[in-house]
Amino acid sequence: MSFDYELAYRMLYLIRRTEEEIVTRYHRDSLMRCPTHLSIGQEASAVGVMMALQPEDRVWAYHRCHAHYLAKGGDLDAMVAELHGKAIGCAGGWGGSMHLADESVGFTEGSTAVGNCTSIAVGAAFANNLEGNEKVVATFFGDATVETGQFWESVNFASLHHLPIMFVCENNLYSTATPLNQRQPDSPIYKRLKEFMWSAQVSDENIENIHTAALKCREAGPGFLEVSTYRFLAHVGPNFDWDLGYRTEEEVRGRMAQDTLPEVRGKIKESVAEEIEYSVTARVLLAFERAEAAPWPEAIGV
Repeated sequence: MSFDYELAYRMLYLIRRTEEEIVTRYHRDSLMRCPTHLSIGQEASAVGVMMALQPEDRVWAYHRCHAHYLAKGGDLDAMVAELHGKAIGCAGGWGGSMHLADESVGFTEGSTAVGNCTSIAVGAAFANNLEGNEKVVATFFGDATVETGQFWESVNFASLHHLPIMFVCENNLYSTATPLNQRQPDSPIYKRLKEFMWSAQVSDENIENIHTAALKCREAGPGFLEVSTYRFLAHVGPNFDWDLGYRTEEEVRGRMAQDTLPEVRGKIKESVAEEIEYSVTARVLLAFERAEAAPWPEAIGV
């Protein structure tokens, strides 16, 4: 079966357009007061992998989780409302950007603690094993997670018990403002995992390749997939950050020139792309209107 580029572009554009609207509004109206880690530039990883999952599969993600939430089928209105701290948010307005959750679509939660999502996801995969079902768990995390003991305990346990779990490492080369080569040995991350399980590396420049690798990773159970990617904006917040000195404007703009969205858009008809962009933009703008009009949650313990 051929890869569905139309579906991929619809999901990619939904994520990109939603986060572009966050960028536009974040400082302008001060209605979103939670820290927000944007996925702009990294969308292909979430979309390519999610398209390889089954509806019953469950996902745990890290703090940069907007893309994973939406790609898994999370409710756009509920996500935008959550960023505004409103009662109709997917976490009742109490979680904010980093704690999205929707069990109805198998997106269990986003987690703020580095490495936390891997061990929790392993527990869920172990439960699947004990129950004898065919569900798979996928956990997404950044390259800094590989520097935690929690991660290595997780992959060791998953390997030992042959758990149905996908470890998806989104390697964007930086942990906040520290380059990868200042934190880890000079060897690809995925090669260090080969002693534990099926392991591969793929670039986010080709979403179909991500999808193909994700299908293999899901089947391997356990499997490790390293996606080479790049965030265009700051670690946290809606701004460019080359003024901080840890990376240059030339580097960032060079990676922006390799953006996956135009490549995927070129695979579908112009009229179809335009329809997607029009309808998605309308959905996004309406989600922000609904969030701003929604009620605040009731105070807990008052």
